[in-house]
This record gives sequence, structure tokens and C-alpha cells, in this order.
Amino acid sequence: MTQAEVESNNPETPQSSGEGDNAQEGVTLEQLLNEYDTPKQETKPEQATPTQAAPDPITAEMQRFIERQVKKDNRQALNDAAKNMKQIAGIDLDDDFFLGQLHVAADKDPRIGDIFNKRDENPKAWNDVVKAIGKDIAKRSKAHGDTDQESTDSWNAVEASVRSSSTSRGEEPPIDWGSLTDREFAEKKAELNRRSS
Repeated sequence: MTQAEVESNNPETPQSSGEGDNAQEGVTLEQLLNEYDTPKQETKPEQATPTQAAPDPITAEMQRFIERQVKKDNRQALNDAAKNMKQIAGIDLDDDFFLGQLHVAADKDPRIGDIFNKRDENPKAWNDVVKAIGKDIAKRSKAHGDTDQESTDSWNAVEASVRSSSTSRGEEPPIDWGSLTDREFAEKKAELNRRSS
């Protein structure tokens, strides 16, 4: 059974977080992907001609520059998407979490990668997908419930107690062994031997 069949048999529609909502209410990620899905065009592999000349060093350097720029632009677009997802989800986690969730979603459905690659041609599609993933994260987060305030308070009290007990003990100043008399040295040495036994 395909995911579309499962969703068509499931009467429940996902709840919207209501934050920054420019996408339609109740629209699932699958519906958005289907809406923006374009048929793939078959490309014929280019056949190498036996008389191709060696690549020009300037052309090769330009190609490497362009590749670096594309990687930089992609990285920035993904970071921006992660920040948007964080805001939409309303969860205070590191941006890397949301970046990872974006990669997981793209691994599950390659159409997300296609929409990302065509984001300059259709930025609305990309923004809608980012919003849908952010809403999905918010929905899953709410399903696990909020933090237990009583437990949190209890842990904080234990932590504060441990911290105060470990810092309330006064530490002895370091011993200046060179300034001790022979008698003081022998007393300190005997005291240390008693502690270690």
C-alpha cells in the first residue's frame, strides 16, 4: 500500500501549529509534494568524442569556482530552511537538529530534493515544503507531551543541592613546602600519611 493510499484511508488531517502559516491549513507534506511534483524528463548521456581536447586550465578553475559557489548557496539555503523550521515548530533545539530532520525527510522522499534543487524556479514550493516539515515536527513534538514540571523542579533542586554542598567545603590553601621548617614539614608529612591510610 502506498503512502497516498494510507493517507486517503486515514480520515485524520494533521493539525497546524498556526505559526507563520502561509501554506493552506490541513495540507500534508505528501499533498504538497504531489502538487509540486513534475514528471522527470529523460536525459540522454552525452557521448564522448574521441577527439576531445584536454580541458583548458582556466575553464577548469572556473568550473571549480562555480561548484564552490553552488555548494555555498546550497548550504546557506539549508541553514535558512532549518531556522525557518525551528521557528515554525516552536521548539528550542539546535539548528542542526532541524537540518538533520530536513535530510531525513529528503531521504524518505526524493521529491523534496527535486524541489530543493528547483527552489529558484519555484520558491513557493520550497517554502511550503519547509513549513510542512516544520509543522510535522511540531505535531510529533506535541504528541510526546510537554516536560513534566514537577520532575524538572525536583531535578533542579537535587542539582542545586549537590552544587552547594560541593562548594561549601572550604579548601585549604596550597602548602608552600619550601618555607616550612623541618618540624612543620614532618608534621604535614605525617598528616598526609594519616589521610591516605
